[in-house]
Amino acid sequence: MITHDDLGEQTDPVGRICFLRACRRHAGQAAHRALMEHAPSCEQCTDNAGGCDLGRVLLRLIRDGRR
Repeated sequence: MITHDDLGEQTDPVGRICFLRACRRHAGQAAHRALMEHAPSCEQCTDNAGGCDLGRVLLRLIRDGRR
């Protein structure tokens, strides 16, 4: 059985509100890509990975995707 995680309310580039869902594996993969884009340009991530709220959320999604 595949379970889906609710990723919450999001706004697309046009301004429409959508409610995204993804299976844990795919959400984890997307979070990994997002972290690789985010971390190099984030001062908090480069100084202390635990100091960035977005970095912590992405890491949690990555870990959840491996279960």
